[in-house]
Amino acid sequence: MPDGNPPPVLLRRLSHALHLATQVPDAPLILSGAPTGGEALPSEAEVMARWLSQAGLAEHRLVREEQARNTLGNARHGLALAREMNAREVWLITDGVHMPRAWLFFRLLAPRGLGLRACRAPAPRERGPVIGGAVRETLALLVNLPRLTRAVIETRRPGPRPDRNQP
Repeated sequence: MPDGNPPPVLLRRLSHALHLATQVPDAPLILSGAPTGGEALPSEAEVMARWLSQAGLAEHRLVREEQARNTLGNARHGLALAREMNAREVWLITDGVHMPRAWLFFRLLAPRGLGLRACRAPAPRERGPVIGGAVRETLALLVNLPRLTRAVIETRRPGPRPDRNQP
């Protein structure tokens, strides 16, 4: 997001989040994502917050999580924020191509008793992005499997958890 504007795939997710947020007017939104084009540029979370604020959502509802650099980081850091906020339920909003991997990461790392709902944003109508996205998601799952396994073991281990500054 070099120009600070959300790309089309993120706009679809944000539009869906905005629609859902109007149905649950008091719910906070955890917006997760670190800077993607260098530290001088706004984070993904900030870009999302600006767009949602301009669309009319109250600023106090927009909780920025700006450490996550990938889906595993979104799950780890986003769920940590949800725990701090004493959330009973989290709605995971992403597109259909990304949802299976995101759902797996969030489901495996979510604390017991936390409700998790999948809310798929509309997908593009063209087949090319969907096929390319499926290939990308499959490769990303394979690459992240060792880190996901480590993260799951750490969350299930009793006692204090090490602070690993990893996404």
